[in-house]
Amino acid sequence: ILECFERAASPVASEEERRDLLHFVVVGGGATSCEFATELSEFLEKDVRKWYPDLADLVSLSIVEAGPNLLAGFDETCWQYYTKHLREHNVDVRTGCAITAVEPAEDGRVSSATMA
Repeated sequence: ILECFERAASPVASEEERRDLLHFVVVGGGATSCEFATELSEFLEKDVRKWYPDLADLVSLSIVEAGPNLLAGFDETCWQYYTKHLREHNVDVRTGCAITAVEPAEDGRVSSATMA
């Protein structure tokens, strides 16, 4: 994660490259993925924002779940509250959306993912 910020801070990185480098995606809406998304969101908001203030507005975080809601198997009140919490913290919550392909760039990094 910090390497992405280092690369985005390079003066030769374009705005598009910076946005790509600073868009983080958590795949899956189970308890572990949700816990990770929460921790990552807090880390980006509270810590990384201090270290890279010039890049803070370019950071985005998404969580993608193929099912109809996050935290399947939990009480509806629980997953609705959690989804609302994430959205209040500017996390892009995508449900009913599956990652169908991930394509590597020439340097081995993930260059794109296809969602359906």
